[in-house]
Amino acid sequence: PIGLNDAYWYYDWTNKRMRFDHDKGQVDNFCMMNLKEPVACQLIFDPSGVMFVNYPTKDYCCQLCPIGAYCTAIKPTWLSGATYDGKEMVNDINCNVWNQTGAVAMDYWAQDDNNTPCAYFENVTDGGGYYWHQLDFNQSS
Repeated sequence: PIGLNDAYWYYDWTNKRMRFDHDKGQVDNFCMMNLKEPVACQLIFDPSGVMFVNYPTKDYCCQLCPIGAYCTAIKPTWLSGATYDGKEMVNDINCNVWNQTGAVAMDYWAQDDNNTPCAYFENVTDGGGYYWHQLDFNQSS
């Protein structure tokens, strides 16, 4: 891996908002677009469809995606029609994995047999670049 760090994922579909917090050491491509250093970053998906990138340790925030750019909270039905990829070990847990083509990425979801999330990962090919994000969930949280 290029970068390892703690991260937190907040999801509130009722209010159509979501937030990903990446701690220092992250190399998330959205976080790195403005500040080219692996500092703490928050991706804030606003109910209006705007996405903001906040750098709490730098006292800096900016809009990254305007309304209509598909930077929205993930719909709870996003796996409808997904392809089942079989089982994969994630942090020593045997998880079921599905994939679904998203607006800009191939998205993957993994959960155990009790429907507890194991991981979310995506791959993006953009302008000749290739990006891979993987979020492994702490099953006790």
